[in-house]
Amino acid sequence: MSNKDQWFYPDELSGDLRDTGLSPAQITETITAAWEYTRASIPEFTNWERYLAEVRFNAIAIVAECSGDLLDIASEGPVLGYDLDELIDTLFAGTPGHESMAREFRGALLFMQEKTSGRRDTLLWHRYANALAYSPRDWFRIRDCDGLARFTMAAALACNDIDTDWPQEEEFRFLAELVLILYDTVAFYKHRAEGEICNTWAYADPSLRQEVYGQFREALWALDTAWSRRPDRRCLTTFIRNVGGPIHMTMRRYRFVEDGLTIGEPETTQMVDYARRHAKLWYRLDAIPETDRADEPFHKIMTDKDRLLFDGFADMLKRPEEENCSHCHRQGVYGTDDLGQFSGVQLCSACLQDWTAYLTTFAARARGTLPLAFAKA
Repeated sequence: MSNKDQWFYPDELSGDLRDTGLSPAQITETITAAWEYTRASIPEFTNWERYLAEVRFNAIAIVAECSGDLLDIASEGPVLGYDLDELIDTLFAGTPGHESMAREFRGALLFMQEKTSGRRDTLLWHRYANALAYSPRDWFRIRDCDGLARFTMAAALACNDIDTDWPQEEEFRFLAELVLILYDTVAFYKHRAEGEICNTWAYADPSLRQEVYGQFREALWALDTAWSRRPDRRCLTTFIRNVGGPIHMTMRRYRFVEDGLTIGEPETTQMVDYARRHAKLWYRLDAIPETDRADEPFHKIMTDKDRLLFDGFADMLKRPEEENCSHCHRQGVYGTDDLGQFSGVQLCSACLQDWTAYLTTFAARARGTLPLAFAKA
Protein backbone atom coordinates (compact mmCIF):
# COMPACT_ATOMS: atom_id res chain seq x y z
CA MET A 1 0.00 0.00 0.00
CA SER A 2 1.41 3.38 -1.02
CA ASN A 3 1.76 6.13 1.59
CA LYS A 4 -0.03 8.38 -0.92
CA ASP A 5 -3.22 6.31 -0.88
CA GLN A 6 -6.27 7.85 0.71
CA TRP A 7 -9.21 5.57 1.35
CA PHE A 8 -12.90 6.38 0.94
CA TYR A 9 -16.06 4.44 1.85
CA PRO A 10 -19.39 5.14 3.60
CA ASP A 11 -19.48 5.61 7.36
CA GLU A 12 -21.88 2.67 7.69
CA LEU A 13 -18.94 0.33 6.94
CA SER A 14 -16.52 1.82 9.47
CA GLY A 15 -17.14 -0.83 12.13
CA ASP A 16 -16.82 -3.85 9.81
CA LEU A 17 -14.16 -6.61 9.95
CA ARG A 18 -13.12 -5.88 13.54
CA ASP A 19 -11.58 -8.74 15.56
CA THR A 20 -11.07 -10.88 12.46
CA GLY A 21 -7.28 -11.19 12.47
CA LEU A 22 -6.83 -8.36 9.98
CA SER A 23 -4.73 -5.35 10.93
CA PRO A 24 -6.37 -1.89 10.92
CA ALA A 25 -4.55 -1.07 7.68
CA GLN A 26 -5.75 -4.32 6.07
CA ILE A 27 -9.31 -3.65 7.19
CA THR A 28 -9.30 -0.18 5.66
CA GLU A 29 -7.80 -1.37 2.37
CA THR A 30 -10.19 -4.33 2.15
CA ILE A 31 -13.33 -2.28 2.75
CA THR A 32 -12.12 0.32 0.27
CA ALA A 33 -11.49 -2.34 -2.39
CA ALA A 34 -14.94 -3.81 -1.75
CA TRP A 35 -16.56 -0.38 -2.05
CA GLU A 36 -14.64 0.47 -5.23
CA TYR A 37 -15.53 -2.85 -6.86
CA THR A 38 -19.20 -2.45 -5.98
CA ARG A 39 -19.28 1.10 -7.32
CA ALA A 40 -17.50 0.01 -10.51
CA SER A 41 -19.55 -3.11 -11.15
CA ILE A 42 -22.96 -1.78 -10.05
CA PRO A 43 -22.71 2.00 -10.50
CA GLU A 44 -26.48 2.62 -10.33
CA PHE A 45 -28.82 1.37 -7.60
CA THR A 46 -32.13 2.18 -5.94
CA ASN A 47 -31.87 0.21 -2.67
CA TRP A 48 -29.21 1.39 -0.23
CA GLU A 49 -29.56 -1.45 2.32
CA ARG A 50 -29.16 -4.08 -0.39
CA TYR A 51 -26.23 -2.16 -1.81
CA LEU A 52 -24.42 -2.13 1.53
CA ALA A 53 -24.99 -5.88 1.82
CA GLU A 54 -23.34 -6.36 -1.58
CA VAL A 55 -20.33 -4.31 -0.45
CA ARG A 56 -20.02 -6.60 2.56
CA PHE A 57 -20.21 -9.71 0.38
CA ASN A 58 -17.37 -8.27 -1.69
CA ALA A 59 -15.32 -7.57 1.44
CA ILE A 60 -15.70 -11.18 2.56
CA ALA A 61 -14.66 -12.43 -0.89
CA ILE A 62 -11.58 -10.21 -0.95
CA VAL A 63 -10.41 -11.59 2.39
CA ALA A 64 -11.07 -15.15 1.20
CA GLU A 65 -9.01 -14.52 -1.94
CA CYS A 66 -5.83 -13.57 -0.09
CA SER A 67 -6.24 -14.69 3.55
CA GLY A 68 -8.47 -17.73 3.42
CA ASP A 69 -7.14 -19.06 6.71
CA LEU A 70 -9.14 -16.35 8.50
CA LEU A 71 -12.51 -17.92 7.68
CA ASP A 72 -14.20 -21.29 7.64
CA ILE A 73 -17.05 -21.25 5.19
CA ALA A 74 -17.96 -24.89 5.88
CA SER A 75 -19.01 -24.01 9.42
CA GLU A 76 -22.43 -22.57 10.18
CA GLY A 77 -21.19 -19.71 12.34
CA PRO A 78 -20.46 -16.08 11.48
CA VAL A 79 -17.92 -15.36 8.73
CA LEU A 80 -15.57 -12.48 9.51
CA GLY A 81 -18.18 -11.20 11.94
CA TYR A 82 -21.01 -11.33 9.41
CA ASP A 83 -24.09 -13.53 9.57
CA LEU A 84 -24.21 -14.79 5.97
CA ASP A 85 -27.87 -15.81 6.18
CA GLU A 86 -28.76 -12.31 7.34
CA LEU A 87 -26.77 -10.74 4.50
CA ILE A 88 -28.41 -13.08 1.99
CA ASP A 89 -31.84 -12.13 3.31
CA THR A 90 -31.00 -8.42 3.12
CA LEU A 91 -29.81 -8.63 -0.48
CA PHE A 92 -32.02 -11.30 -2.02
CA ALA A 93 -35.20 -11.80 0.04
CA GLY A 94 -38.20 -11.67 -2.29
CA THR A 95 -36.15 -12.38 -5.42
CA PRO A 96 -35.80 -15.54 -7.55
CA GLY A 97 -32.21 -15.93 -6.34
CA HIS A 98 -32.81 -15.99 -2.59
CA GLU A 99 -31.80 -19.63 -2.10
CA SER A 100 -29.53 -20.21 -5.09
CA MET A 101 -27.33 -17.18 -4.45
CA ALA A 102 -26.61 -18.38 -0.92
CA ARG A 103 -25.18 -21.59 -2.40
CA GLU A 104 -23.40 -19.61 -5.13
CA PHE A 105 -21.60 -17.40 -2.64
CA ARG A 106 -20.67 -20.19 -0.25
CA GLY A 107 -19.33 -22.28 -3.14
CA ALA A 108 -17.19 -19.38 -4.32
CA LEU A 109 -15.79 -18.76 -0.83
CA LEU A 110 -15.12 -22.44 -0.29
CA PHE A 111 -12.60 -22.62 -3.12
CA MET A 112 -11.21 -19.13 -2.65
CA GLN A 113 -10.43 -20.25 0.88
CA GLU A 114 -8.99 -23.54 -0.39
CA LYS A 115 -6.64 -21.72 -2.78
CA THR A 116 -5.12 -19.67 0.02
CA SER A 117 -5.17 -22.41 2.67
CA GLY A 118 -1.76 -23.83 1.77
CA ARG A 119 -3.32 -27.20 0.93
CA ARG A 120 -2.29 -28.28 -2.56
CA ASP A 121 -2.63 -32.06 -2.55
CA THR A 122 -6.02 -32.77 -0.98
CA LEU A 123 -8.63 -34.85 -2.75
CA LEU A 124 -10.89 -31.76 -2.83
CA TRP A 125 -8.21 -29.67 -4.56
CA HIS A 126 -7.42 -32.41 -7.10
CA ARG A 127 -11.09 -32.96 -7.89
CA TYR A 128 -11.49 -29.20 -8.30
CA ALA A 129 -8.52 -28.99 -10.69
CA ASN A 130 -9.90 -31.87 -12.76
CA ALA A 131 -13.38 -30.34 -12.87
CA LEU A 132 -12.01 -27.02 -14.11
CA ALA A 133 -10.33 -28.70 -17.09
CA TYR A 134 -13.02 -31.25 -17.97
CA SER A 135 -14.85 -29.21 -20.62
CA PRO A 136 -15.34 -25.56 -21.60
CA ARG A 137 -18.98 -25.66 -20.51
CA ASP A 138 -18.13 -26.97 -17.04
CA TRP A 139 -15.18 -24.58 -16.83
CA PHE A 140 -17.34 -21.51 -17.39
CA ARG A 141 -19.95 -22.63 -14.86
CA ILE A 142 -17.30 -23.14 -12.17
CA ARG A 143 -15.47 -19.93 -13.12
CA ASP A 144 -18.83 -18.15 -12.99
CA CYS A 145 -19.09 -19.21 -9.35
CA ASP A 146 -15.41 -18.56 -8.57
CA GLY A 147 -15.58 -15.06 -10.05
CA LEU A 148 -19.00 -14.32 -8.52
CA ALA A 149 -20.22 -13.36 -11.99
CA ARG A 150 -23.87 -14.38 -11.78
CA PHE A 151 -23.89 -13.51 -8.07
CA THR A 152 -22.94 -9.92 -8.88
CA MET A 153 -25.40 -9.78 -11.75
CA ALA A 154 -28.11 -11.00 -9.37
CA ALA A 155 -26.97 -8.37 -6.88
CA ALA A 156 -27.20 -5.69 -9.58
CA LEU A 157 -30.81 -6.69 -10.25
CA ALA A 158 -31.65 -6.77 -6.53
CA CYS A 159 -29.93 -3.44 -5.80
CA ASN A 160 -32.11 -1.88 -8.49
CA ASP A 161 -35.27 -3.46 -7.00
CA ILE A 162 -35.73 -5.71 -10.01
CA ASP A 163 -37.26 -8.60 -8.10
CA THR A 164 -38.95 -10.52 -10.92
CA ASP A 165 -38.22 -11.68 -14.46
CA TRP A 166 -34.57 -12.57 -13.88
CA PRO A 167 -32.46 -14.27 -16.56
CA GLN A 168 -32.95 -18.02 -16.85
CA GLU A 169 -30.11 -20.53 -16.38
CA GLU A 170 -28.85 -20.52 -19.97
CA GLU A 171 -28.99 -16.73 -20.09
CA PHE A 172 -26.91 -16.50 -16.91
CA ARG A 173 -24.42 -18.97 -18.39
CA PHE A 174 -23.89 -16.94 -21.56
CA LEU A 175 -23.75 -13.64 -19.66
CA ALA A 176 -21.12 -15.08 -17.33
CA GLU A 177 -19.11 -16.48 -20.23
CA LEU A 178 -19.15 -13.05 -21.86
CA VAL A 179 -17.88 -11.12 -18.85
CA LEU A 180 -15.37 -13.77 -17.82
CA ILE A 181 -13.65 -13.90 -21.20
CA LEU A 182 -13.33 -10.13 -21.23
CA TYR A 183 -12.07 -9.99 -17.63
CA ASP A 184 -9.72 -12.98 -17.83
CA THR A 185 -8.12 -11.66 -21.01
CA VAL A 186 -7.31 -8.28 -19.49
CA ALA A 187 -6.24 -9.94 -16.20
CA PHE A 188 -4.01 -12.46 -18.01
CA TYR A 189 -0.66 -11.28 -16.62
CA LYS A 190 -2.08 -10.42 -13.19
CA HIS A 191 -3.39 -13.96 -12.88
CA ARG A 192 -0.13 -15.47 -14.10
CA ALA A 193 1.72 -13.42 -11.48
CA GLU A 194 -0.56 -15.08 -8.94
CA GLY A 195 -0.10 -18.58 -10.40
CA GLU A 196 -3.88 -18.63 -10.74
CA ILE A 197 -5.76 -21.85 -11.47
CA CYS A 198 -8.93 -19.96 -12.48
CA ASN A 199 -8.20 -18.05 -15.66
CA THR A 200 -9.67 -19.13 -19.01
CA TRP A 201 -6.25 -18.85 -20.67
CA ALA A 202 -4.76 -21.39 -18.30
CA TYR A 203 -6.69 -23.87 -20.46
CA ALA A 204 -7.43 -22.20 -23.82
CA ASP A 205 -4.65 -21.31 -26.28
CA PRO A 206 -3.27 -17.91 -25.12
CA SER A 207 -2.37 -16.96 -28.71
CA LEU A 208 -6.11 -16.53 -29.34
CA ARG A 209 -6.56 -13.80 -26.74
CA GLN A 210 -6.64 -10.86 -29.14
CA GLU A 211 -8.99 -12.54 -31.61
CA VAL A 212 -11.35 -13.87 -28.96
CA TYR A 213 -11.46 -10.64 -26.95
CA GLY A 214 -12.44 -8.79 -30.12
CA GLN A 215 -15.25 -11.25 -30.84
CA PHE A 216 -16.60 -11.09 -27.30
CA ARG A 217 -16.39 -7.30 -27.23
CA GLU A 218 -18.51 -7.20 -30.38
CA ALA A 219 -20.99 -9.57 -28.73
CA LEU A 220 -21.16 -7.24 -25.72
CA TRP A 221 -22.06 -4.26 -27.90
CA ALA A 222 -24.59 -6.35 -29.82
CA LEU A 223 -26.27 -7.29 -26.53
CA ASP A 224 -25.96 -3.79 -25.11
CA THR A 225 -27.71 -2.37 -28.16
CA ALA A 226 -30.52 -4.91 -27.93
CA TRP A 227 -31.08 -4.26 -24.21
CA SER A 228 -30.47 -0.51 -24.23
CA ARG A 229 -34.23 0.22 -23.84
CA ARG A 230 -34.78 -2.38 -21.11
CA PRO A 231 -34.35 -0.87 -17.63
CA ASP A 232 -34.47 -4.39 -16.16
CA ARG A 233 -31.40 -5.49 -18.16
CA ARG A 234 -29.21 -2.40 -18.50
CA CYS A 235 -27.56 -3.05 -15.14
CA LEU A 236 -26.32 -6.40 -16.50
CA THR A 237 -24.64 -5.00 -19.59
CA THR A 238 -23.20 -2.18 -17.47
CA PHE A 239 -21.67 -4.79 -15.17
CA ILE A 240 -20.16 -6.69 -18.11
CA ARG A 241 -18.90 -3.51 -19.78
CA ASN A 242 -17.13 -2.26 -16.64
CA VAL A 243 -15.74 -5.55 -15.34
CA GLY A 244 -14.63 -6.51 -18.85
CA GLY A 245 -11.88 -3.90 -18.84
CA PRO A 246 -12.31 -0.46 -17.21
CA ILE A 247 -12.03 -1.63 -13.59
CA HIS A 248 -8.36 -2.40 -14.28
CA MET A 249 -7.85 1.35 -14.59
CA THR A 250 -10.30 2.72 -12.05
CA MET A 251 -9.77 0.32 -9.12
CA ARG A 252 -6.66 0.67 -6.99
CA ARG A 253 -6.47 -3.08 -6.54
CA TYR A 254 -4.92 -3.22 -10.01
CA ARG A 255 -1.56 -1.79 -11.07
CA PHE A 256 -2.54 0.68 -13.81
CA VAL A 257 -0.95 3.69 -12.07
CA GLU A 258 2.01 1.77 -10.65
CA ASP A 259 2.77 0.30 -14.10
CA GLY A 260 2.99 3.66 -15.83
CA LEU A 261 -0.65 3.83 -16.98
CA THR A 262 -0.33 0.58 -18.91
CA ILE A 263 -2.38 -2.61 -19.01
CA GLY A 264 -1.28 -5.98 -20.34
CA GLU A 265 2.42 -5.85 -19.55
CA PRO A 266 4.01 -9.26 -18.76
CA GLU A 267 4.49 -9.98 -15.10
CA THR A 268 7.92 -9.60 -13.48
CA THR A 269 9.60 -11.34 -10.57
CA GLN A 270 8.83 -8.21 -8.56
CA MET A 271 5.11 -8.53 -9.32
CA VAL A 272 5.20 -12.18 -8.27
CA ASP A 273 6.87 -11.17 -5.02
CA TYR A 274 4.24 -8.49 -4.46
CA ALA A 275 1.51 -11.10 -4.97
CA ARG A 276 3.24 -13.44 -2.53
CA ARG A 277 3.23 -10.65 0.07
CA HIS A 278 -0.45 -9.84 -0.62
CA ALA A 279 0.28 -6.37 -1.96
CA LYS A 280 -2.94 -4.85 -3.34
CA LEU A 281 -4.73 -7.85 -1.81
CA TRP A 282 -3.31 -10.27 -4.39
CA TYR A 283 -2.04 -13.74 -3.53
CA ARG A 284 0.39 -16.27 -4.98
CA LEU A 285 -0.57 -19.90 -5.59
CA ASP A 286 2.88 -21.37 -4.97
CA ALA A 287 3.49 -25.08 -5.23
CA ILE A 288 3.69 -26.50 -1.72
CA PRO A 289 5.07 -30.00 -0.93
CA GLU A 290 2.58 -32.75 -0.22
CA THR A 291 1.28 -33.28 3.32
CA ASP A 292 -0.33 -36.22 5.10
CA ARG A 293 -3.82 -34.91 4.19
CA ALA A 294 -4.90 -35.00 7.81
CA ASP A 295 -7.40 -32.21 7.14
CA GLU A 296 -9.01 -33.64 4.00
CA PRO A 297 -12.27 -31.68 3.54
CA PHE A 298 -13.77 -33.44 0.50
CA HIS A 299 -16.21 -35.83 2.18
CA LYS A 300 -17.40 -33.21 4.66
CA ILE A 301 -18.18 -30.86 1.76
CA MET A 302 -20.07 -33.57 -0.12
CA THR A 303 -22.33 -34.29 2.85
CA ASP A 304 -23.25 -30.60 2.99
CA LYS A 305 -23.37 -29.98 -0.77
CA ASP A 306 -26.93 -28.61 -0.81
CA ARG A 307 -25.77 -25.72 1.39
CA LEU A 308 -22.22 -25.19 0.11
CA LEU A 309 -22.30 -25.89 -3.63
CA PHE A 310 -24.43 -24.72 -6.53
CA ASP A 311 -26.71 -27.32 -8.06
CA GLY A 312 -24.63 -29.73 -10.16
CA PHE A 313 -21.23 -28.75 -8.73
CA ALA A 314 -20.97 -31.86 -6.56
CA ASP A 315 -21.44 -34.07 -9.63
CA MET A 316 -18.56 -32.27 -11.35
CA LEU A 317 -16.34 -32.86 -8.32
CA LYS A 318 -17.33 -36.53 -7.97
CA ARG A 319 -16.74 -37.37 -11.65
CA PRO A 320 -14.76 -40.66 -11.92
CA GLU A 321 -11.07 -40.29 -12.80
CA GLU A 322 -11.46 -42.49 -15.87
CA GLU A 323 -13.76 -39.90 -17.46
CA ASN A 324 -10.96 -37.33 -17.52
CA CYS A 325 -8.79 -37.09 -20.64
CA SER A 326 -5.82 -39.44 -20.25
CA HIS A 327 -3.63 -37.30 -22.52
CA CYS A 328 -3.83 -34.07 -20.50
CA HIS A 329 -1.02 -33.51 -18.00
CA ARG A 330 -2.03 -33.69 -14.35
CA GLN A 331 0.14 -32.87 -11.37
CA GLY A 332 0.62 -34.21 -7.88
CA VAL A 333 0.58 -30.70 -6.43
CA TYR A 334 -1.35 -27.87 -8.09
CA GLY A 335 0.51 -24.58 -7.76
CA THR A 336 3.54 -23.14 -9.51
CA ASP A 337 7.00 -21.87 -8.62
CA ASP A 338 7.83 -20.64 -12.13
CA LEU A 339 7.44 -17.21 -13.70
CA GLY A 340 4.99 -17.03 -16.59
CA GLN A 341 2.87 -20.04 -15.67
CA PHE A 342 -0.63 -20.70 -14.43
CA SER A 343 -1.55 -23.57 -12.13
CA GLY A 344 -3.90 -26.35 -13.15
CA VAL A 345 -4.16 -29.21 -15.61
CA GLN A 346 -2.23 -28.73 -18.87
CA LEU A 347 -4.49 -29.65 -21.77
CA CYS A 348 -3.44 -31.91 -24.62
CA SER A 349 -3.60 -30.72 -28.25
CA ALA A 350 -6.97 -32.37 -28.91
CA CYS A 351 -8.59 -30.75 -25.88
CA LEU A 352 -7.07 -27.39 -26.85
CA GLN A 353 -8.79 -27.71 -30.23
CA ASP A 354 -12.11 -28.34 -28.49
CA TRP A 355 -11.66 -25.21 -26.38
CA THR A 356 -10.72 -23.16 -29.46
CA ALA A 357 -13.88 -24.28 -31.25
CA TYR A 358 -15.96 -23.42 -28.20
CA LEU A 359 -14.53 -19.94 -27.64
CA THR A 360 -14.61 -18.86 -31.27
CA THR A 361 -18.29 -19.70 -31.71
CA PHE A 362 -19.74 -17.68 -28.84
CA ALA A 363 -22.04 -15.45 -30.90
CA ALA A 364 -23.46 -18.40 -32.83
CA ARG A 365 -24.03 -20.38 -29.62
CA ALA A 366 -25.50 -17.45 -27.70
CA ARG A 367 -27.77 -15.96 -30.34
CA GLY A 368 -30.62 -18.37 -29.68
CA THR A 369 -30.60 -17.39 -25.98
CA LEU A 370 -29.46 -13.76 -25.87
CA PRO A 371 -30.92 -11.09 -28.19
CA LEU A 372 -27.67 -10.13 -29.92
CA ALA A 373 -28.35 -7.33 -32.39
CA PHE A 374 -27.17 -7.79 -35.96
CA ALA A 375 -24.45 -5.50 -37.29
CA LYS A 376 -25.44 -2.68 -39.61
CA ALA A 377 -24.65 -3.19 -43.28
